This record gives sequence, structure tokens and C-alpha cells, in this order.
Amino acid sequence: MKAIDTNVLVRFLVCDDADMTERARCLFEQARDKSEPLLIPTLVLLETLWVLRSSYAFSRDTIIESVKQLLVLPSVTFESYGLVRAFIHEATSASTDLADIIIGLQAKTAGAETTMTFDSKAAKSVLFTMMPL
Repeated sequence: MKAIDTNVLVRFLVCDDADMTERARCLFEQARDKSEPLLIPTLVLLETLWVLRSSYAFSRDTIIESVKQLLVLPSVTFESYGLVRAFIHEATSASTDLADIIIGLQAKTAGAETTMTFDSKAAKSVLFTMMPL
């Protein structure tokens, strides 16, 4: 199995550089044809969400839809399908920052009962608890 870095995933999703996009697509096609899916680590997914939002101004809905499409590609596997499914559910039902959702879910997956934060917006999510005064 091969894993991919954020820059490969971003090229595949954004298609902003013809050469790199073609090379990324070929890698995804080879993975599909050989039935050897590419691993998307959780940290790569997290960084990709951030890059799509901050560098490419993708809307929240577009980012969520991109993750949904990745989830069904036969050429892709995730470090944690459960986390990605939970991410999609939380992202479509709450206004919490997308990166914060991944952080909170990763902590929950690791056994944390909550993620302590100073971020009042994140603290509105069931995944987070506001730091006491």
C-alpha cells in the first residue's frame, strides 16, 4: 500500500496544475486498476481541509462534498473510515470548523472524553469543552 501526501490529494481535487494533476490522476487510476488503494492518513485529510479553505477559498459545502466523493472511490482508503463518516455527519449537522471536527473526532477515537479548548466556537460542539475560567 502507498500513502499520499497533502499536495498529491490537493492536486487531484483542485486540478490547478496540469502536469501535477495528470500525475496524481494516473496514480489514482493505477491504484484502482491494481486494486491497491492509496491511503489517506487522517493528518493529510486535516491539512487538505485547511488548504482547500485557506488557499483555494473552497466553500464548506464543496469541501464536505469532496470528502464524500473520496469516501466512495475504490482507489482510496482512509486511516479511519469511521472517523471520516463521523466527520461528514458532524460537518453537515453543525457549524464547527472543519479542522476542529477532525481534531475532536481524532481525540474521541483515541479515547478522550472531550477536547479542552479556549475556542468558544469549537466549544459549542459536543466534541469540545471550554476551558474553565
